[in-house]
Amino acid sequence: MKKRAIIELEEKNIIFEYNNKKVKALKFYTKDRTIEIVFIEENKKDKIAFIHIPKNIKKIISPF
Repeated sequence: MKKRAIIELEEKNIIFEYNNKKVKALKFYTKDRTIEIVFIEENKKDKIAFIHIPKNIKKIISPF
């Protein structure tokens, strides 16, 4: 079974704090282990490394 390259997260409504700002996780790119996020207040998108997100959020996104 082949792993999906992109996991859609928008419907899961995963919100956490990153650099003292609230962000929402949009997509998880399994190939390079990055997450596409949107800064809620600024409505600006960005990509961050999976390692930079809180531990409790990592368990939701990638439980393995």
